[in-house]
Amino acid sequence: MTYGVDYCYNVKGATFETAANGYAESCPLTGIPGLPDPDSDAPTENSVYFKFVTDNTCSDYRLNFKYYFTGNNFGNLDGTLKITQIPICLPIVIDSVPSQTLTTFYTCGDGWRHYYRLEGGVRKYKWSLFDNGNTSLQGDVTLTYNTGANFYSATNGCIEASWVMRRYWNYNVTGGSIAADKPVSIRFYYIPAEKQAIIDQMNTFAATGCDGFVESFEWFKSHDGVAFNPALHIDPEYVIARYGSGGSTSAGQSLTVLDNQTSCNVLASGIYPAIPGVRYVEYQNLLSFSGGTGATGNGDDPSPLPIELASFTGYHNADKYENNLNWVTASEVNSSRFVVEKSLDGASFEYLGEKAGAGNSTTTLNYDFVDTKPALGDNYYRLKMIDKDGTFEYSKIINVNVGVGTAGSQILGIYPNPTHGMLNIRFLSGEKEKFTMRVMNTTGQVVRENTFDFAAGINFIEMNTFDFADGLYILQFVGENGGRFDGKFVKE
Repeated sequence: MTYGVDYCYNVKGATFETAANGYAESCPLTGIPGLPDPDSDAPTENSVYFKFVTDNTCSDYRLNFKYYFTGNNFGNLDGTLKITQIPICLPIVIDSVPSQTLTTFYTCGDGWRHYYRLEGGVRKYKWSLFDNGNTSLQGDVTLTYNTGANFYSATNGCIEASWVMRRYWNYNVTGGSIAADKPVSIRFYYIPAEKQAIIDQMNTFAATGCDGFVESFEWFKSHDGVAFNPALHIDPEYVIARYGSGGSTSAGQSLTVLDNQTSCNVLASGIYPAIPGVRYVEYQNLLSFSGGTGATGNGDDPSPLPIELASFTGYHNADKYENNLNWVTASEVNSSRFVVEKSLDGASFEYLGEKAGAGNSTTTLNYDFVDTKPALGDNYYRLKMIDKDGTFEYSKIINVNVGVGTAGSQILGIYPNPTHGMLNIRFLSGEKEKFTMRVMNTTGQVVRENTFDFAAGINFIEMNTFDFADGLYILQFVGENGGRFDGKFVKE
């Protein structure tokens, strides 16, 4: 059926119409596949059965029925309308196209965007993204398939090797961003044999007597904003990546995945054949985009991961007017040192200092560093984590803002900013003190006021702004000892 088009069904009288029980309205199911058994109150007079079929499997539809009578109006027509909704399945397709970029998607009511390409007038859905409320996020996905081999690989004789699945994805952001409190998820569809091929290669390599440790299968994602490229990112020692779920890549951050999932089966309908469910992996809690797929390896170390960084944080100590940095490693393999780099604009970084690494460790280790000469305003920091062989990787960038305050108190952070709902506030109090927090709009009207008993140190506040109108707001803290501290945020 076509949206916006009226369809007219002329229902004749009993002389020209099949009896009611021929429509399975008042008797058990007879010859109409897919219809449920009738209710006991099914009509006993003549009936009409409509079936609507659409390829938009997750849309809502409005049906309007109008009755037109001439002459005998069938007597007691009560106008009862019964609609039975039979869910149908989104048809996911996996093909062997060498490279294809998908720009068009259909968004279901559950928030999942399903990217597709029109082929012969039919939508072929091939990749999915859950935007988690990041409605401004826009981009396109490129799916690449190696038609010349069953996998990508890089080997170093009988010493070490890496293998990557023949199918991979890259997502290119063209607009918008991901809010820090709204991580997204993606679904990458693949054929199980593609995954098994690199697992078999890994096992065959080990069975031939080659030295090294088996590095089991893992899903990975490349560095933030960097498209995965097999020609550049596959090394015999490991696959160069930022996020990983195992030990066959150089990933410095863990990746949460839900693997071995299967999409639903599409049943045959009319001229359309059945489409079986396909296998997929769901990458979860993503705050950035790049590309990825699956990998295995065999190396000279059971885990090629040089440093697994668990956290990197910092705050301003107003009493000493210094910025304190802290980072935690969950494990280290052949780590050499941590170089702390600083920037005032978040782009150009300079050497600030360094700390020696532990070399090898499987326990949690804490590191501290003090910047004794912070600048007023923003101070950006990152870690350059260097391995003993000279390879290195950068951490995420953090910002420590040095504001103007008294008694060592100040607003440390307001995020996410802009916010769409929940707002997090970090406030450093120089001593135990009661503070009144006011939120004012640009006209000076107080839209929220709360009082807090802050302990000396960093205090955390979570504020719901869902009922705020969009616009700029002033956040003001006034202490009982007379100190006042201002900040601002934008509600979108």
